[in-house]
Amino acid sequence: IGETARLSLTLPFFNATALAVWGNGHDTKVKQHKFSGKPGKLQHEMSIDIGEECRLGCNVLVLLTAPGQRKEDVLPVAVPVSPLLDVTLPRSAAKTLHLDVPEKRKPLPDDAVQVSVKRAGAVAPSRVLQPGANATIRVQLPMEEAGAEVCIFVTDKAMLDVGEPAHPHTIVSLDKAFEFSRGDRFEHYDTRSRLASTEGYDLTAATVLDRAKLDPWAVEEYWPLLPNRYSQQAVEQTDQAYFADKVDDLTKFPSPPMWIPGGPGLLLGDPMGGGAYAELEMAEDDMEAMPMMAREAPVMAMARSAPAPMAMKMAGPVTTTTPPPPTPPPKPGGKGGKAGGGGSLGKDMYTRSKFQVTPLFVPSLVVGSDGSAEAHFTLPDNIATFDIRVYVVDGKAEHRFAHSSSSIISRREVSLVPALPRVVRPGDKFECGVTVTRHSEDGETSSYRGAAPGALGVSAKVSGNQKIVAIRQEDLAKFSAVPAAPEDEGALVDVGSLSGHGPREVVFPFEAQGGGVGSVRLTFSARLQEGGRSSGEPLDALEVPLPVKPPQAPVVIGTSVAITATPNGTSRWSEGIELPKAMPGSGSLKLVAGVGHLASVVQHAGDVCSQDVWSGESWAAALLPAAALRLYYAPDAASSEGSASKAGLDKVAATFADAVRNLPSYTDSSGAYPKGLFWHSSDMQYSWQRASVSLNAFGLFAVRVMNEFTSRAPAGGVVDAAVKQKPWASLVLAVPPRLTSSWQRALERELLRQVQDLHSSRWMPPCSGDCYDSWDILAEVRAGLGFKWTPSDWQSELSMERLFCSEALAALSPLGLANAALSYTLHSAYYSLPSEAQGRLDEVYGRLSNLIRIQGRTAYVASSSGSPHSAGLMANAMVLLALSRAGESALARHFAANSGASLPAKLAAYVADGGEVAQSVRFGGGSWVSPRDAAMVSVALAAYDQAMGMTAPDLVFKASSDAIGLLDYEAHGKAAPPAATTTPWEALAHPPSPVQFRASGVGQVSVVATMTFVPAVVPTEGAVYRGIFVEKVVRQMDAEGRAIGPPLQVIKLGTSVVVTIQITTPDDLSRVTLEDFVSGGLEPVDASVAGDTRGSSAGGGCGEGDMPFRFLWWCAPSFYSLAIRPDRVLWSSQNYLPAGTHTVSYQATAATRGVFVLPPAHAYVNGQPELMGLSKGGTVVVAGASPNSPALPDPRKPASVLTFLARLGVHPAKEEAPRGCPGGCPNGGVCQLSTGKCGCYRGMVFKEGDCPHNRSDLSMSVLLGEDAEPGMASNDFSSASGGLPSIEVVATVSIALVAVAFVGFHVHKHYGFSYSSDVEDAPYSAAPAQETEMSSLMQRMPSVDSALGAGPYL
Repeated sequence: IGETARLSLTLPFFNATALAVWGNGHDTKVKQHKFSGKPGKLQHEMSIDIGEECRLGCNVLVLLTAPGQRKEDVLPVAVPVSPLLDVTLPRSAAKTLHLDVPEKRKPLPDDAVQVSVKRAGAVAPSRVLQPGANATIRVQLPMEEAGAEVCIFVTDKAMLDVGEPAHPHTIVSLDKAFEFSRGDRFEHYDTRSRLASTEGYDLTAATVLDRAKLDPWAVEEYWPLLPNRYSQQAVEQTDQAYFADKVDDLTKFPSPPMWIPGGPGLLLGDPMGGGAYAELEMAEDDMEAMPMMAREAPVMAMARSAPAPMAMKMAGPVTTTTPPPPTPPPKPGGKGGKAGGGGSLGKDMYTRSKFQVTPLFVPSLVVGSDGSAEAHFTLPDNIATFDIRVYVVDGKAEHRFAHSSSSIISRREVSLVPALPRVVRPGDKFECGVTVTRHSEDGETSSYRGAAPGALGVSAKVSGNQKIVAIRQEDLAKFSAVPAAPEDEGALVDVGSLSGHGPREVVFPFEAQGGGVGSVRLTFSARLQEGGRSSGEPLDALEVPLPVKPPQAPVVIGTSVAITATPNGTSRWSEGIELPKAMPGSGSLKLVAGVGHLASVVQHAGDVCSQDVWSGESWAAALLPAAALRLYYAPDAASSEGSASKAGLDKVAATFADAVRNLPSYTDSSGAYPKGLFWHSSDMQYSWQRASVSLNAFGLFAVRVMNEFTSRAPAGGVVDAAVKQKPWASLVLAVPPRLTSSWQRALERELLRQVQDLHSSRWMPPCSGDCYDSWDILAEVRAGLGFKWTPSDWQSELSMERLFCSEALAALSPLGLANAALSYTLHSAYYSLPSEAQGRLDEVYGRLSNLIRIQGRTAYVASSSGSPHSAGLMANAMVLLALSRAGESALARHFAANSGASLPAKLAAYVADGGEVAQSVRFGGGSWVSPRDAAMVSVALAAYDQAMGMTAPDLVFKASSDAIGLLDYEAHGKAAPPAATTTPWEALAHPPSPVQFRASGVGQVSVVATMTFVPAVVPTEGAVYRGIFVEKVVRQMDAEGRAIGPPLQVIKLGTSVVVTIQITTPDDLSRVTLEDFVSGGLEPVDASVAGDTRGSSAGGGCGEGDMPFRFLWWCAPSFYSLAIRPDRVLWSSQNYLPAGTHTVSYQATAATRGVFVLPPAHAYVNGQPELMGLSKGGTVVVAGASPNSPALPDPRKPASVLTFLARLGVHPAKEEAPRGCPGGCPNGGVCQLSTGKCGCYRGMVFKEGDCPHNRSDLSMSVLLGEDAEPGMASNDFSSASGGLPSIEVVATVSIALVAVAFVGFHVHKHYGFSYSSDVEDAPYSAAPAQETEMSSLMQRMPSVDSALGAGPYL
């Protein structure tokens, strides 16, 4: 304070003026200075005086402004200039800097802190100690610093080095960390920085028009008018470069236009002309081939990893400065005891097994009067250098800090360091062991020559379950090893005399034998050898765990059955079970049984009642929840406090009463021409406002639904006088007739005005004939008024014949089709309608059935035929309501597949989940649900439950297998909560008997059966498609992190590779998890630790390694969350994963020699894990980097790779080019991707050709190999006549098909989904082998309903 700060500036402008503002948040000063002269390198100075406004530091803002410039002053030499940059415009520039004005205090010098380490009981300090030794750390400060506080921690330096140089763990300077600093924050904005040139604007406009002529589909909506320092703007690019950027390698589905933030620019209209709902179909010729596998090139990769990170442990607080009684360190041949905490090998060998990263952490230790403090700890069993860090805070509250560091080495004269893979899997054959190092007393590495004659021997053995991992005795000779002596077990390698100054690697051959998963312990020891046998004292020994993980992720088989109970109990379903070959202990059978959707009805009714902002539409919607709940609860339900409170009946009734009371305030009933229901009551005052046809139609629709439900509601018992006072008991479901009359008159008049406008418009040529073609509006009007309504004029224009003509039906949206059906069935029973009306309804139901797409245990209505997008929650609810009113015969004809699956039941599950797919937010559903949508959900589910007899069930359900009871469930009077049981496979008979489902009574019970297990066999012959298509390749990584060359099956040890996974989905999915089980030979590189983002991609157009730029408007990753674990890499999508192809990748290192299983990548929907896909698995070989290793083949030469693999007995990976089945595979058949032909499963037998129409002999079955256990029984179903089809069997099998060596897409001809015949020409090998990329079958892939369609299947 009191000094003068001089700021040096280089002026970028001519005749600039500087404004300086500085302060610390308490005081502020301002100074202005005018500069003269031309811009250039000449330094100019501006001084500011430092006063109290800068105590403890201050910020300085310097803002330079300049008037219009002459071009020759700004650009004295000719340089290329962007057409968007006008250097003559007024300009400004700003810079903020911070001035440190610290308090003056006497620092505590770091050299005043002395750190020393000594062995317990020793006098002199020691730099080298043995593992397990008791040690004392002494911190010495000047005596005048008595009372200071000391923090000490000891950490393995190898862990501190992880991530360097990107994330160095350097010692922290506490002076800076705790220094109090202040500074004001100055915000500024200058409109001159946003000025755009006239020339740039004109050029941009001309460029837009020119490029629109060349390709109107590629013209962007937003054209910035300011240059970008990081990249070229569109107008700065050549036409060739501009259009080249529009080429996309992936299949994309159109999305609604997005608001794009930014500076000044031209915002054009939607170039597609179709608005938010336009659908595009990409021509196949426009899709660039991105082959997934090179022809016959090996596919996989592997690695050896370092030991797994060791757990950090905090030592207890040190409360004394007096060292404890010394404990001598254990001798190498002693039993260890406290020091190592390890076990023993042989009779007297101390085995190191206690490994720690942080053996000591003392957060607070007070310095004694002599200026010293001591901490005591026991060294763990690590062979390592430990970093000692000490932080000191003075004890006089003067805010003085200091720090110091030291290190100690923990080792033995002969030290063994493990070199193991982080994980292995059954079937792996791998090489691992230890590195052996001899150290001299001065700390230098030297050669070892034992004091006694003989050589050094290293032995290895497996402890634990040797059925899981064992030493390959037949291969010992290849590693210069021999079987160990019987008393030592395991294997022995004669190392001889260690020569040179570096460590020597000693490896042994191991094999994970497939006996299960778990963990084994590998024990290595070093002794002197004499005559081929161990002699003398052991020099070192260690024991380390080795985890054995499953060969692939758990998979799920699912089937759902809807059974209508009968009074005599004859309603039953027999489901055969086959237990596939699986990892021991991994299999379980889960059954869930439930009745109705009351919980969802209550939830959505509560959403309607809990809204904060009301409108005319929301008050009309509030009429519906009470009507829906009246189907479940009679008026006397109010006498049951539990039921009334749980369902919120009184609140629903009160909301209904509020709606009836408030709707008149939103209704114009005045005069002969009322305008009816308004969105906002304030709009009624404007005479120019016209009536809303849609809003009034919805009000009439809500009243009609309410009246219909009231007629079907249970009467209930006698309600006593006290209960009658409660809102639910006293509720009368009625709306004043004057309201409905006003709504109908307003609707009719406005609708006729719109028709009249079409015939006598002043702005366009008048229309002749029938002109009205707002079909969705007409359907909505008819749903509210009914098929018998006859308008006073233009009867033919608004007739039912017009609504059901071919032109109208083709143009109606899913919501419009539902309204069209309800125009009949909401106003009359289906069976009472004339044949002409029934025929029209059959046409509508047929169109709706083609829009339904199955996703596992749910189904949704698509926005259009073949679209991957949901039509939205409202449309799905309305379709469900229409189906609930359709009648038994119509549902049996249109919505029951050949196996008897009930599509309405699946649609009800989708609606009950709130639309499930968050993507439907775009269309009115998903994360946020409007009051109208929520009301329609509650009504649709209640109508479905009422049609199925689930509003008042009275049934008993049992599931059993032979004499083993699996699940009992009862529901009496109202829907009971679902019941679930899980039965391990071991509890079932072998082979298991079929599961018998029996239901007696009244109502319908829904059963979901899932089998979860880990297949014992990896799918090596093809990918498994169950709604998601997954592909995976391993390729070499170049210096920039790009995947290059062909897919690898043989990898050189130490090579960096990129593992690329591509998933393709034909439908929008919600919350998808993608997991890749890492091969035992590969170690994934965690970018968050290593600081190396090369090879990493989140699959959202962000580019490889662009992690910091995610979630910007131009870069939304498909999978936003990445977690790298020792045995797997996990990605999680956001709430919504759009249909299309998504690619992710990660970097890995080949770190362990051997032959390893390459597990398949697994993608699945979190809420429906049976909706999934598995990539093709295989085998990968890591070799080389050893004098004894054979020469590795050139991956670009398939013949040499095949020869190399043949010598190892490894099956080579082959290219799999999927082939479609023209016309699809009907009746639950499966398209074999390997041949392009349909096939059919009959129990355990697979036959070529289409499945027969009658599939009653098929069951939920799984075929994984010849070892699959038999025990399947035929399905047997019978029920009372009439009613909906009561069986819903969709076996969403999600496992690998190994025995048949293929897996396929399942296509319904009935629904019109089929492959084009040109699928066989898919460009899978079009690109050169060295640049092979992935290909997408998106345009040819069937929807999920095709793959997970009706009927049991494989």
